[in-house]
Amino acid sequence: MMSVSGIPFQKLRAAGGIFAAAVLTLTLSGCQKQVQTGAAYKMGERVEVGGLIYTVLESDWRSQLGEGASAQVPKHRFLLIKLTVTNTGGQQRDIPLLHIENTKKEQFMELAEVKDLSGWMGMIRLMAPSGIEEGWIVFDAPPGNYNLRVVSREGEDEVARYVEVPLTLKDDPLKM
Repeated sequence: MMSVSGIPFQKLRAAGGIFAAAVLTLTLSGCQKQVQTGAAYKMGERVEVGGLIYTVLESDWRSQLGEGASAQVPKHRFLLIKLTVTNTGGQQRDIPLLHIENTKKEQFMELAEVKDLSGWMGMIRLMAPSGIEEGWIVFDAPPGNYNLRVVSREGEDEVARYVEVPLTLKDDPLKM
C-alpha cells in the first residue's frame, strides 16, 4: 500500500475529499442568496416583495426624451414604466435598481441617467418607514413584451417577483 509520510494514500484521499466538501459547503452557505420567483403578475396588481409593495400603473414607449438638440435619444427605444412602491416596514428602505427581461431572456437594466422626464424616480431612492413613492423608471430596449423584475433585499437574501409589461404603442409611434 502506498503512503505519504507514513499515512496510507486511501486515508489521505478520503480526508482530502471531506475537506473539499467542507470548504465548498462553507463557501456556498456564505454566499447564499435566496431568489424566489413565481407566476408573473399583471400591471395594476399589487406585488408584495419582502417589505415592499410594487404596483405597475402604466407603460409608455418613446423615441426620445426632451426636445431639440438637448433631447436624450436611446439606442433602441425608451420604455417608461410608472409605478408606486410602498414601504410596509417600520424602518428606512431603499428601492433597488430594477431590470426587464424579454422572451429571449435578454435583460436590460434601468437607466442611470435620464433627462427631461418629469416624475423620474431617480437613482438614489430611500423610503421613509411606511412611505409611498410614485414615479417613472426608464429602460433602453427594443420594442416588445417584457417582464419587470421587482425585488426586495432582506439582509443577504433577495426576494424577486415579475410583472408582465406588454407592448403597447401610444402617442409616440415607432419609426422602423
